[in-house]
Amino acid sequence: MFGLSTALELARRGRKVAVIDRLGSGHPATSSTGASRSIRIAYDQALYVHLAQEAIRSWRRLEAETGRTILRLTGQIDLGPETKLRSIQEAVRKHGGEIEMLDAAELRRRFPELAPRTDEVGLFHADGGTVVADQGMLALAEAARAKGVSIFSPERVTKIDPGPTPATIVTDKQRLQATRVVLAAGPWSGALLA
Repeated sequence: MFGLSTALELARRGRKVAVIDRLGSGHPATSSTGASRSIRIAYDQALYVHLAQEAIRSWRRLEAETGRTILRLTGQIDLGPETKLRSIQEAVRKHGGEIEMLDAAELRRRFPELAPRTDEVGLFHADGGTVVADQGMLALAEAARAKGVSIFSPERVTKIDPGPTPATIVTDKQRLQATRVVLAAGPWSGALLA
């Protein structure tokens, strides 16, 4: 997701972009595989709240562009020490997020399956749920191609020569040159950087 997301954003900013994907989106050995990813805004650090809110807006934009359903925001409940929950609530509210503290009685009323203790409290926010990963990957690829991004997949990068500009990227199929290279190769990054 990182590589295609970055490529799409760069293309939206007017850059000419090529993506080289070793195995292809959704391959079992990549982080893009699997049915879903969790998404939430309930963090006690303002930076993460902001990034999560931006991610939700970006996924919604991509849904509108492609007609695909990517987000399923069903809400989230956080249970834990009250001091930690208050810290999360404060950070979310600072960024205009909706989040509510629920006492044990309200937790039991709204979510009886949780069966909270009488002294337990929880946080609920509607901006939590699931990113449908395969639909997100398809939408990112569609939108990127629509913006002119070239996607080479499956294709393995064997060497990156940063050398004086332009850099040379050698794959098992071709050589490309670029003024800038963004590496989003996950577990294969170490070998490429070496």
